[in-house]
Amino acid sequence: MENIRPGVSNIDLIQGEDYIETITLIDQLTGDPFDISTADKIVLEIKEDLRSKSVIKLTLGNGLTIIGTNELKLLIHNSLTLKLSRQKYLYDILFGLETSTNPQYLIKGQINVINSISRITP
Repeated sequence: MENIRPGVSNIDLIQGEDYIETITLIDQLTGDPFDISTADKIVLEIKEDLRSKSVIKLTLGNGLTIIGTNELKLLIHNSLTLKLSRQKYLYDILFGLETSTNPQYLIKGQINVINSISRITP
């Protein structure tokens, strides 16, 4: 998912494993870096469908980290991916600024879960 423009992007993750991704955001219209460095809120929500409650919710400092002017690091811990029992989920990432009352979508899309087959027990 390198150099994503704000828009639609799908994620493939393996159930029961950490999902780590750094997203580089580029403005669709100008081709310039999409500056998120001043965002005071960024939220990623994963849902079974548009009307359901969040199955997973990440926030700044809790799975989401701004690591550059236009770079966002995602970490979905394996204890959370283990809970994803369906094969497909929906997600979106919203951000907001202190000066704005309307959050904006950065990315939205589908999460495809690859289920673990083998299990190793101690």
